[in-house]
Amino acid sequence: GRWTTTRHARHPAADIALEALPESRAWFNAQLQAVIAPALSLLFPLALPSPSALRVLDGFVVRYSHAAGHVELPVHRDGSLITINIALNGEADFEGGGTWVEHADERVLAPE
Repeated sequence: GRWTTTRHARHPAADIALEALPESRAWFNAQLQAVIAPALSLLFPLALPSPSALRVLDGFVVRYSHAAGHVELPVHRDGSLITINIALNGEADFEGGGTWVEHADERVLAPE
């Protein structure tokens, strides 16, 4: 797999599909079953009554690069009911970060 900026036409970013990264995909799938799906089922029981019902529509890794001008995605709405973001670097490795939630008018940054 290669990095591309054409997978998401309305929100171009340097990204690569998770399926093109076999080791990362295996790690993600293990975390999805053991941690992510059960937590989402507890937080959103009406949307996800059973952790085993969770399906990943579009798993990908985004690469941000200040030097290349890729520092953020424009404000947008994802096409899924639930979206998760997993930071692959610790807070000390970058400035900014997080996800701005338009409805709440706040930036959410998950703890390490």
